[in-house]
Amino acid sequence: MFRKQRIYDSSLLYIDKAIRLFESINADQERSTAYINKGIALKASGRSDLAMISYNKSKEIAVAIGDSANLAYSLLDIASIKYEQDKLLESVSLYEKALQIAMNEKIDRVSF
Repeated sequence: MFRKQRIYDSSLLYIDKAIRLFESINADQERSTAYINKGIALKASGRSDLAMISYNKSKEIAVAIGDSANLAYSLLDIASIKYEQDKLLESVSLYEKALQIAMNEKIDRVSF
């Protein structure tokens, strides 16, 4: 909803609130997803540097809990920023890792 309306600052407030809630109840998969959503909002509002931090946090959590889907999503989002930064080799490598994870884990909801 916030994405369509381009109300990124409002969405970030709610996302941060959700992250704190998920952390307090040890809902790590949801927290990882929330960091991806935060990264999306930050990137859309022109703050790719902060989005990268958020995507990396999601990746870190996904690795720790063995969440292949969020790991693949995080890698895709990091790759997209690397691509925008003209870091093409890094970008391709990350896209390939995400694709490999999606194929190995038979994740059908990851889109490239």
